[in-house]
Amino acid sequence: MRSKFCIKGDLLFTHHHEQTNPMKKSFFSLFRQMPVLLLGLGLASANVAYAGPFGVTTLSPSAQTVEVGDTFSVNLMFQPGTYPTSGLKTPLSFNSSILQFVSASSTYGSATFNTANSGTGSVSFQYLGGFSSPAMATFNFLAVGVGTSALDINPEQWLNNYGWFGINGLAVDGSVTVTPSSAPVPDAASTVALLGLALLGFAVLRRRAQA
Repeated sequence: MRSKFCIKGDLLFTHHHEQTNPMKKSFFSLFRQMPVLLLGLGLASANVAYAGPFGVTTLSPSAQTVEVGDTFSVNLMFQPGTYPTSGLKTPLSFNSSILQFVSASSTYGSATFNTANSGTGSVSFQYLGGFSSPAMATFNFLAVGVGTSALDINPEQWLNNYGWFGINGLAVDGSVTVTPSSAPVPDAASTVALLGLALLGFAVLRRRAQA
């Protein structure tokens, strides 16, 4: 599990607005204070309460262990910050030699998914609108290989009056560990015995049919 805070550069503030936008200064002021705020809150843990201007995006559960052949789900969660926000989008990357993407769903009807690259380990989610629940989406996977796959997100939020910005606030990645299947595998002797019983039963039924 990995938490991260990042701002994708000064260009974010000039993409949609002139550099003379007076609100730009207030945003810069917030950003200068963010490292101190984050250190003070100890945001390395996903369970720490966050009351900053930008929202919290996490995966739940953040870590889990499954067996080869198991299907399992990962939920994308989002808690808006104090700054008005009307959208969220993020890719979700995984190791395609360990996990196979199965499906995705959302209780937000206008949410969309891009699964074109799911075979190579990447799907994405996007939603524009208000937030009625922190549960944004559910991703379903099949465990196909032994190992640990990181689940990486890189969210952007739609900030009202600004648009899409790569301000993670607090983004917590996840991981899935896949172990070998514990399902019993019949040995050769048992397989031969079962085959013999099946043939014997077939022979008995055939004799009765001929009588």
